[in-house]
Amino acid sequence: MATDAYFQWTSCPDYSYPGMFEGLREIAENRVAPCAKCGASRKFHLDFNFATDGSGPRRCTVINAFLPSARPKWRQGKEFVEFFPFLVFLDQPKSYDRGVWLPYWHVKGPKGRTRPVFGQWAPFMDLALYNDLVAQARAAGCLE
Repeated sequence: MATDAYFQWTSCPDYSYPGMFEGLREIAENRVAPCAKCGASRKFHLDFNFATDGSGPRRCTVINAFLPSARPKWRQGKEFVEFFPFLVFLDQPKSYDRGVWLPYWHVKGPKGRTRPVFGQWAPFMDLALYNDLVAQARAAGCLE
């Protein structure tokens, strides 16, 4: 699945393409800078191309993204690996629903020359479905 990821400023036509991992990380770490030309804020857009009915991409705007405070890290041979699981909340303008996406990356490489490697599975669901699953887990005593 190819997903387009880009920042668009709210009051000028400029775009930037930092890459999906870097864009989400900027949001999660509150590092989204305003436009250098006009000072406007930026919104991060994702166009998911998983429509099987020919309706085109599902266009979304990231509301917020979260990373765990402490991420697992380990050594794999000569490389260092750090796990980046995101919790991303999205607006879906076509359906007026909010969505939840759970992408993850492993950042791998020798110290000082790491690269993000996208995870194989990243569930995407409407917020109502996510809330239902969380409510079931809470009722079963799985969440504090």
